[in-house]
Amino acid sequence: MRKQKKERKRKMQKSLKFHLIYTACVVCVPVFLALFVIVNVSIFLVQEKIAEDSREMLSMNVQMMDEELQKVSSYLKEDNGVSPEMEGFLSGDQWEEYKSEVISFQKMQDIIMRFRYVDNYMCYLPKTGKSICRFTENSGDFILREAVEKTVKENPEKFYGNGDYWFNRKIHDTNLLMCSWGNEDVILCAWTTYDSLMTLTKNWKKTEGSSYCITSKDGEVYTELPKEMQDLDFTRKKDGYYFSGDYDKYLIIREESSCSDMQMVRIVNRRDLLGALWTIRLLNVAIMVVFAFLMIPHLFVTLQKYIFHPIDLLEKGIRTVEQGDLSVKIPTDESSTEMKHLIASFNNMVSQIGELKIRNYEEKMEYQKLMLDYMSLQIEPHFYLNALNLINTMAQMQDTELIEKMTENLSLYFRYITSSRNKKVTIGQELEHIGHYMNIMMIRFGECFQYEENVDESLRSFLIPPLLIQTMVENSMKYAFDVYGDTEIKVEIREEMKDKKCVVIRVSDNGKGYPQEIITRFEKEIPIEGTHIGLWNAKMRLQHLYPGASKFLLSNREPQGAVTTIVIEETEGKEV
Repeated sequence: MRKQKKERKRKMQKSLKFHLIYTACVVCVPVFLALFVIVNVSIFLVQEKIAEDSREMLSMNVQMMDEELQKVSSYLKEDNGVSPEMEGFLSGDQWEEYKSEVISFQKMQDIIMRFRYVDNYMCYLPKTGKSICRFTENSGDFILREAVEKTVKENPEKFYGNGDYWFNRKIHDTNLLMCSWGNEDVILCAWTTYDSLMTLTKNWKKTEGSSYCITSKDGEVYTELPKEMQDLDFTRKKDGYYFSGDYDKYLIIREESSCSDMQMVRIVNRRDLLGALWTIRLLNVAIMVVFAFLMIPHLFVTLQKYIFHPIDLLEKGIRTVEQGDLSVKIPTDESSTEMKHLIASFNNMVSQIGELKIRNYEEKMEYQKLMLDYMSLQIEPHFYLNALNLINTMAQMQDTELIEKMTENLSLYFRYITSSRNKKVTIGQELEHIGHYMNIMMIRFGECFQYEENVDESLRSFLIPPLLIQTMVENSMKYAFDVYGDTEIKVEIREEMKDKKCVVIRVSDNGKGYPQEIITRFEKEIPIEGTHIGLWNAKMRLQHLYPGASKFLLSNREPQGAVTTIVIEETEGKEV
């Protein structure tokens, strides 16, 4: 028992499967897993750290920006229509209006100088049409200021508000961040360009390939970006950070403003983000490549010798067998234990299949020959004794004319049976044979029955098994014939189009018809014993000769009578 275990263990250790799994598990898998885990964990930690630092810096600066914008909003709300200078503007006295204008101008100058991010300050009186503006050198060109003033004057109702929130407004194809307070008496506006807001990022520490920008909270970019960053996606609603660009090249960190419709965004190139880790990653890849190139020659030779070459031989052998050639034999070259066993089993299997195929074919042919001969013999004997007995009776009566007629038809009947047993006959030959049979029946029973043929002349040359229609006619004579009545037997042969073009042979009579049990047995293909054995043998002959291409049907007609129908696909009995 112990020796058998050792032998099994030795075979297992020599198998190709064991060597491949062992090599992969012991060498490749730990190395690849370790490198994968180290690099990806390092990248994740670095990304998390940089994203956290960037988020803190952005949060701090956006908070400072929001505080300043909120202070400007507070000044707008304090400098409203109830202040002394506003009352002077609205008094209607020119001297009071002049003094108020001077005071307001100086106040605006103080506001402009006090805050870093406000470029323009404007006061507009809708009822009088007067306006006072103050601006800095960063406020844009004269045309932009004129466009803002014109927009406020033309649509003053759009600038009514309480001054709590800074909105983005696009004027003269330029995005501006604007806050306004006003009503139908006075409108106070403060605005700035996004380029002014971006001045605070000039002193921020940036790596090469990184940038800052300002976008709307929906992702619309308000400031200029390098060309390679212009197609980045800033629309994602995601906290923390995410990646965008080709192959997720850039890390995106965002911080939204609490008092305006904007957000500050930092864009960092992943390669610059990883720094030295990027070099380590490339070094790991180089190590894996070198390792792979050292292993490839040995691995290729091993696989070619022990797997690829034997599998190629097996594939060629299988293709040869598929083409019907069972003489193929694959050589057992030097290979692994499993492949040698597989090839030897294949050769043995093909050899056995060839022997079984020949033996099965021979047995099948012999069986079919025996079945057909047996069925043909079953059709014949019951008629012979009746014919001989009839001739004996006529001889006793010395009716030589009937004896001559009987022997002539009987000899033609026997000649047809003996000459056509091993071949097919035409429908015309079969009907001629049935004529001899019916002549014998008339000699035997007289003219107390009627026989009728309705045959498509184009089908007389159609090939069928011998004695097929004769068996059907003989069955009708046996079960439908009535000595005291008028027996009718009719043979119809025509062409019909079903799923395919078919030849339909139908024999009907006016007898009692088939018992329901016999019809059921034929439909369910339950073997018949006793009555109607001739029809059952004919059905079996059809199945052997035309498998899947023929039908043998029994039915009854109204008011009485039996109908026997045979359907054969026309391609199965080509005309001679």
